[in-house]
Amino acid sequence: MANFNSAQTGVMATYKAVDTTVMVNGKQIFGYGEDTMFTASYDNDTVTIQQDPQGTGVASENAKTGATITLNISESSPVNSFLNDLASTNNFPVDIVTTTNHIHAVHCYIQKKPDIQGAATASNRAWVIKAINMDDTPLVS
Repeated sequence: MANFNSAQTGVMATYKAVDTTVMVNGKQIFGYGEDTMFTASYDNDTVTIQQDPQGTGVASENAKTGATITLNISESSPVNSFLNDLASTNNFPVDIVTTTNHIHAVHCYIQKKPDIQGAATASNRAWVIKAINMDDTPLVS
């Protein structure tokens, strides 16, 4: 395996979770669950390939950039109240900046209020946000 931290290739970027900023409708989100602050994934493939039985194929490009953003918030965070209120108003922007990526979506909607559970310790509430168009830009080049 190649070493990408060398004099020839340079140093890989350093990721710092503490430098991550998640903004929802202009408000900074805080009080995340134990491990993952958020996930962001596109809902559709960028290309679909169809092939006939003899191997001739055609590629169909997909312009859809809809996405799902999930915020993992501790049930004890006051952010839950903000997101609960936002669930009824909808159509809000989400802007996420980490040390390695910038994720942005203008038209977002809370898909449904998250499940609530009781356990021996505080649990996470997974707020699922649907974005009509999401854009991601790597910040490391």
